[in-house]
Amino acid sequence: MKVKLLFFVACCFMLADATAQKKYGDLATGPYKKLVIRGAMVLPGHGGPPVGPFDIVIQNNMITDMIPFDPVTAERRGATERVTGDRVIDATGKYVMPGMIDLH
Repeated sequence: MKVKLLFFVACCFMLADATAQKKYGDLATGPYKKLVIRGAMVLPGHGGPPVGPFDIVIQNNMITDMIPFDPVTAERRGATERVTGDRVIDATGKYVMPGMIDLH
């Protein structure tokens, strides 16, 4: 009897955790014609240190441009023109590894 009760309580805890999952909303939408990942540090894949920050432009699922961004200069000069797209992801303080899926 105690084993059945313990099993039932464990199942209730597992089901409660499954219903409390976060809803991602618009993060699950896409694909986008033009996606911009803004302010990301790039791991180039050759063993060197990260470089950046870069604004990475992805069009039709291909990286088309990596534009260097200097936040210190931008702060001193005021608002600067930055590339925009259908979706812009703020990746400030985050790292990306472009091209690591299709290496061959």
